[in-house]
Amino acid sequence: MQMRHGLLVLVAACGTDGGKDDPPIDPPTEQSAIERCVADGGSLRQLWATSNQHGPVTSIAVGGSTIVLGSADGSVKQWDVNGSSPSYGTPFLDDTGVVVDAIAFSSDGQVLGADREGRLSEWRLSDARAMRTIPVANVPLEVVAVSEHAEQAAVARGSLYPDVQIIDRSTGAIGNPLTTTLWGVRSVVYGHGGVLFTAGHWYGVPMIERRVMSAPNEVIESWSDMAMTAHVHAVAIDPYVTRMAAAGDDFVAVLQPKALETSEPIVREVPGHLAIDAAMLGRDVFATVGQEGTLRLWSATTAEPIAMLSIPEPIGLGVDAAGETVFTSGPDGMLRAFGCR
Repeated sequence: MQMRHGLLVLVAACGTDGGKDDPPIDPPTEQSAIERCVADGGSLRQLWATSNQHGPVTSIAVGGSTIVLGSADGSVKQWDVNGSSPSYGTPFLDDTGVVVDAIAFSSDGQVLGADREGRLSEWRLSDARAMRTIPVANVPLEVVAVSEHAEQAAVARGSLYPDVQIIDRSTGAIGNPLTTTLWGVRSVVYGHGGVLFTAGHWYGVPMIERRVMSAPNEVIESWSDMAMTAHVHAVAIDPYVTRMAAAGDDFVAVLQPKALETSEPIVREVPGHLAIDAAMLGRDVFATVGQEGTLRLWSATTAEPIAMLSIPEPIGLGVDAAGETVFTSGPDGMLRAFGCR
């Protein structure tokens, strides 16, 4: 592997940073369970696997001990992983019948799904009741994110489209596409204090934009590496918006999320790693999964590789609240759990 530091930082626009609230809680002083295990000589391994019962999986989201999967048959189902073995949860009522390619939990107890008919649907977790479906676009939606306090949802259409639209969740009003220099958007992430990140590519060059949800149409700053030909497929931040991990075609990167312009990112080339998703595991580690069939752990400070495990082809990943277990699923229709032992 060859590591390169970011070679060029681009400033896309000016704006007012409205995301400078104090962190919600003090940053952790202890490592997560996986961090401690790997540091003590443990290794990644599969803990269990179970059939999704609905064929190939197209989307996954993890919230606490609940996992929600979207499947190729148009169903959206939940699993409870609180016990020693996974159990099939209450089926969501009124499945869309259309493939859902992106799922997100919201802090108001709902689950949102973006589907291939350009609609955003919502279900209530407590009783699996369908709440509403909002037609957003006439093309498939591939990305969905929800703000910290559930006031907003954002949807995007993937690598071929630059459009990101904000939905006011109190009224269902749909905003116009955000102003951007991106030519495709594969990741949208909200963070504490109202920050909003949009990421993808600019003419095949990886790019990340920072915004604030109070004025999402303005780009405060952006990072781009003109020496690379790649797309950003995933961005992950910690709850305090102090660390950011990004991943995409043959690379991972560690950046300062509120100083994209002024800080020096660390970009590590990883030939053959077609990263499609990323998640923070705790204080010092992030995880990625690649289309080539790997689960990898990285240092969140240096982007150094920590561990790697071959897995069946994934479509995404999620992590439990303790940073102890990583969950994946994919075209084989299996839900899998991984940890360190």
